[in-house]
Order: sequence, then C-alpha cells, then structure tokens
Amino acid sequence: MFAIKKLALAAAGTAMVAFGSTGEAQAISFSEPPDAGQTLGNARVLTGTPGTSITSISGRLGGAADLFQFYSPGGLFSATTVGQPGTLDDTQLFLFNSAGFGLLANDDASGTRRSTISTTLSAGLYFLGISSYDYDPVSRGPGVRLREIFPDPPYAELNGPTGFGGSRPLETWRGEIYGSGTYTIALSGAQVVGVPEPASVMGLLAFGALGAASFRQRKQSKQAVEVPVES
Repeated sequence: MFAIKKLALAAAGTAMVAFGSTGEAQAISFSEPPDAGQTLGNARVLTGTPGTSITSISGRLGGAADLFQFYSPGGLFSATTVGQPGTLDDTQLFLFNSAGFGLLANDDASGTRRSTISTTLSAGLYFLGISSYDYDPVSRGPGVRLREIFPDPPYAELNGPTGFGGSRPLETWRGEIYGSGTYTIALSGAQVVGVPEPASVMGLLAFGALGAASFRQRKQSKQAVEVPVES
C-alpha cells in the first residue's frame, strides 16, 4: 500500500511539471542529478505523465557513460549533441532496443566531433546512451570475453551493431576516456515512460477493493449449507 501511495505522489509531482494551466501535455527536459547509470539494470528511466514529449537531456560525464530509457510512440526519432550546450566536445551516441541489443551508433556528425542519431522507430521502449570518445558499449561473448557492439570507424557514419559483440545485449562499457564535461542531447520523437496519474492509481485501488469484496461474498455464498427442517 505504501509503495502504491508513493507511486501516486511521484506521478502527481511529474504531472505538475508536464502540464500547463490548460491541462494539455507539454514537452519537458531532463537533467542530472539523479545521475544515470550505464547498464540496463541502473539506467535512468525517464518517467512522467504518458504522452509527454522529451525535448532534451542534460548531464555530465566523468569516468563513465550515461544510459537513459525512454518511450517511442513510433515514427521519426532523432538525438543530437551537435550545436547543443556543453563542454564535452567529443561525444558518442548509442541506441539500444528494450532488451539492450544495439541498434545504431554515431561518433562524429555534421563535420564536428559531436554526434547525431536519426532513424524511424516502432512504438516501444528504448535505451539511449552517451559517452565520450573512445568509451564503448560491450557485450559478453563466448566464455568471459567482452566484445564491442559497434565498430569504431567509420566515425562519421551511422553504424549498426556490426562489431564482434553485436549479436548480444549490452553488458557494460570499456575503453579509453578522452575527455569529460557537460552535455546536452536534443531529442525529437521521444516520450517519457508513462506513470499513471494519482487519480488513476486510486481508481485501480478502489476497483480492486470492490472486486475483492465481491469475491468474498461469492465464496461465502458457496460455503453456505442448507439444513433440512424436520417435520
């Protein structure tokens, strides 16, 4: 019960950010803290009111990568650090499906050392990762060997998961880290991972309570035994 109440309060706080005075959904941006992890188990899930678009993600990279989970409603998607605020000059962007398998990656775009991913997605959950050059996502191959999911060159291309580890999901990251600093990823075609509003949560609780009461009444009715009356 406490967990459900906590979820309802969290959803209410998000709704205040995502909705304007007219009650219509608005686009929002996310920033660190809280710090994003770099694996599927500790990635930052970008939650909010269903249908709310994400315009940007801002953070800071030091000795690790940042991994975010978002929802795509289906259609065109783009993520770019080109022309965006931040002190990290040489970025890399990586896109994974909901199971952590690599989809696309880019190192250098538009004649810069910043990065861009642009593609068409089906509706569903995805992970977006960012790192500084040359810190790359890897999967675990046969035995205990770690293999890169994406190739390094060509740096200016949009690359698929054609590295030696491309057939397996993200395990961790490894490589040299050539820089640290702040970044901003501009997004389009991305939405929050929906959290139900408090009214919806309470409605589900009420519906469940009514269902439980109805079940108890039916069970008690079945357990009743008729006692014959002696004449």
